[in-house]
Amino acid sequence: MDRFENGSLIQKNSANTDTLVIIALVWIIFSRLFFFVLFQMDSEFLNSDLFINVNILFSIIWGCIPLLLALSIKDATKKGIFLVFALIYLLVTIYEQVQGLFIAY
Repeated sequence: MDRFENGSLIQKNSANTDTLVIIALVWIIFSRLFFFVLFQMDSEFLNSDLFINVNILFSIIWGCIPLLLALSIKDATKKGIFLVFALIYLLVTIYEQVQGLFIAY
């Protein structure tokens, strides 16, 4: 069965890819607006414990964005290469956040 003969197979793969990219874009917009509004409301937010916790959470989710984008690549060889890079990026992000957590407290 050729991928081009089965239109639903191509459409399903494309829909999954679109969903991953949409999730990444929604997160980018949400996080930017979240911090913009928060800084407008409370300028002392950077000095709070809540900021440390929110920053850790947001940073780890940001670390997942390259993983989502790598999963959206259709070529298997390129997908594998970028998945490795994305996982390294995620592990470095988690390491930095855990290290920062011990310094902050």
